[in-house]
Amino acid sequence: MQTFYNFNNSVQFFNLRPTAKQMATDIGFDLNGSVNISSTIEELVRIISAFGKDLDISMKMVKSGKNSGIEFSITALTEDRIGSNFSINGHLGSGFINIKRKMDNFCISSSGGELRLVTRKWIPVA
Repeated sequence: MQTFYNFNNSVQFFNLRPTAKQMATDIGFDLNGSVNISSTIEELVRIISAFGKDLDISMKMVKSGKNSGIEFSITALTEDRIGSNFSINGHLGSGFINIKRKMDNFCISSSGGELRLVTRKWIPVA
């Protein structure tokens, strides 16, 4: 199993959703979790690509003690500073707030025209 993928152009973005779903399944997420992760990441990329350019996206398996999960890291060039409450359409419950709700960890920083976002989802422990 490959545990790291890098996407940095629009042709590769087309493969982001199925690759994220397959990687999440390979890591140990159930079908519902894998589909949720892949659609969330697709939404995240859509949001960032609306105001950023030169996106660089990576995803990898992460471990913390006995916990396993998936991490997505995105960098992009932006003209404006973007905050964690950013919404592309101005509606509550959409944009980064929706992503933060679906993922377990969400960290965003924006300075000097560069946006860096890291988000993780952990496999639920029974």
